[in-house]
Amino acid sequence: MSRFVTASGATYVSVYDSICHDGSCDEFAEGDVPMQFDAGHLTAEGSVEVARRPRSLLITRVVSHASN
Repeated sequence: MSRFVTASGATYVSVYDSICHDGSCDEFAEGDVPMQFDAGHLTAEGSVEVARRPRSLLITRVVSHASN
């Protein structure tokens, strides 16, 4: 997916990369609430956290791109 999206000139933001980094994935959202309730399903709080992170990443990329 990433290669297809970036080849078209768009910015790809990975949900996986927003919660997993340096060989481990975040286990908790704000307030020490679990991100997932099983291996493949996010909790409500985990969903909010996952949605928030790519937004922050996109804002950072847009600001960085505009200043270049």
